[in-house]
Amino acid sequence: MKNDITVIHGKAGIGKSGILLSVLKGLECSRIPALSIRLDKDKLEINLKKFGENIGLPNSPIACLNSISSEQESVLIIDQLDALRWTNESSKNAVDICRELIRQTNLINERRDRKIQLVFACRIFDYQQDPRIKSLF
Repeated sequence: MKNDITVIHGKAGIGKSGILLSVLKGLECSRIPALSIRLDKDKLEINLKKFGENIGLPNSPIACLNSISSEQESVLIIDQLDALRWTNESSKNAVDICRELIRQTNLINERRDRKIQLVFACRIFDYQQDPRIKSLF
């Protein structure tokens, strides 16, 4: 993958989500467009566009972020990546949707001077042990 991806990982309960909240507040203060998604609450759907629509966006999260920030850097935060591990059979394509999110971001970033940064947060155990999550990076 490209270097526009950051993964924050640590033990359960160590404060990863708190760090992301602080990052988000700092981005807001700096007027840097950002979108934050929690995978334990915002369930992935059949595809990115449908997922975006289900969280109130007109398109995929990355397409929406790109459309509002084409001339400046922006950040998409994906918290609770380890929730993919808990998904049921009807959501087994969740990792593929995350992979597509990364792929779309890379394609968009090839045409941008100011990149969209992806920030993922995941428990260290899942980041190191879950083959589906490991395959993303």
